[in-house]
Amino acid sequence: MGSILVNRMIANTIKQIRKKVHLVYSVQKNINSYYKAKVHPFHLLWVNPKDIKVGLGLKSPRRLVEVRDGDWDLEAVDLFELDPRFRSLVTHFIEGVPWKETELYHSVLQLIKIKGTHYHKSSNEDELLKYLKKVDKLYSDIKKYGYQTQRELLGNGLRGFVRRMKYPDVLEMLEINIDIGRNGELIFVDGIHRLSISYALNIKKVPVYVFIRHTRWQEYRDYVYANSKNNPEKLHHHPDLEYLINK
Repeated sequence: MGSILVNRMIANTIKQIRKKVHLVYSVQKNINSYYKAKVHPFHLLWVNPKDIKVGLGLKSPRRLVEVRDGDWDLEAVDLFELDPRFRSLVTHFIEGVPWKETELYHSVLQLIKIKGTHYHKSSNEDELLKYLKKVDKLYSDIKKYGYQTQRELLGNGLRGFVRRMKYPDVLEMLEINIDIGRNGELIFVDGIHRLSISYALNIKKVPVYVFIRHTRWQEYRDYVYANSKNNPEKLHHHPDLEYLINK
């Protein structure tokens, strides 16, 4: 049993390294070779959760960091309208509405009846309630200990390294995921529990990982990077510009 676990951890580490190498190569080839304002593939932005006001209803999670043209960002809608999970989580944590009275709870039960399994592999009401208890625990931990990055949660040193070997994914990608629209809009993609809890607790800054930047926004980043001294001071406060100027 021990050797199986070790082999799995080694396999996960290899997968993570491969993903990192592929990510670095992809960003360098498809973004940084064209723009002066570089995109750092493992850089996290720290943003106010309440500045993430819109989101996209995505069928699958993001995999690659991109600069993308088109009108995809115009499809983003208000988070409270887009996602019943967000509405339910916020009302549960802020107003104390019991899980069984939330829109999330009833909609998931309906989908379980139709599809057999839904919402983090819940296949019945008991499993759903068990998962929601984990969400309550996450809320309690963040309230008690503060918001921590995925890397901080795993710890430093040898113990942290061993824990990281259990994950085949790039840790930064496991944070709240966003895209950035043409005018700098922060567009929610994934990580609804952490975003909702941060919103409810009024946390001022949380780490987010950016997958897609609109071409117009990336061009503006280039402009700011080249002409930062001539730009209005208020523009420097966008989290995707601050570290360019303060490099």
